[in-house]
Amino acid sequence: MTIEKVMPEIAIFLDKERHLKASMGAFLRFKKETGRSLFDRSTVAQMSEDLKARNLTEDIFILIWACLRHEDKNLTLEQVEDMILPSKMEELADKLFETFEAAMPENKPEGEDKEPGPLASPPAG
Repeated sequence: MTIEKVMPEIAIFLDKERHLKASMGAFLRFKKETGRSLFDRSTVAQMSEDLKARNLTEDIFILIWACLRHEDKNLTLEQVEDMILPSKMEELADKLFETFEAAMPENKPEGEDKEPGPLASPPAG
């Protein structure tokens, strides 16, 4: 496993090149600011729909801010809001999806036994 998979960061150019990172710290900052968890399926489903529609809600800005704070602890939400241009909305949505995809555990090949984690969906049936 490479360090990039362990600590994935996705580059995006805003006011300068910055790096989105979906760390547990970002998840906790998001929850502290919004009162909602990114482990809640309804929260994630709504944000995913907003991103697909290129609808940048306050929650999306908070998520971007939370994912950027790892490299600039003084970065404010207001600064992030001012960095994002309407012309960047599509790229930003794509980069957020990429950020979360890179942070998720890799699937094991079929046939390999693996105990499901605590966040796994229950078996159908």
